[in-house]
Amino acid sequence: MIGAILVSGLAAAASSLFATISNFVIARKLPEVNYEPGAELPEALFMRVAGYRLVAKLFYLQALVFWAIFAVLVLLNVLVT
Repeated sequence: MIGAILVSGLAAAASSLFATISNFVIARKLPEVNYEPGAELPEALFMRVAGYRLVAKLFYLQALVFWAIFAVLVLLNVLVT
């Protein structure tokens, strides 16, 4: 049980770290891009921004799932022991 808690906690922390790094990459590489809806961007730049945002969102959702698993495992460990 402790091993599952450690693995899910490490996976959650790594996913959160990768999501944060992805957001920093977006902010650093593309500081001039306006992210408001309806903003007109050239297609190549739009595809780059969309790719970076997709990767960041996937890591964010993955982190949420791993944090939920981690919380459930910790709660079960506390209740059972």
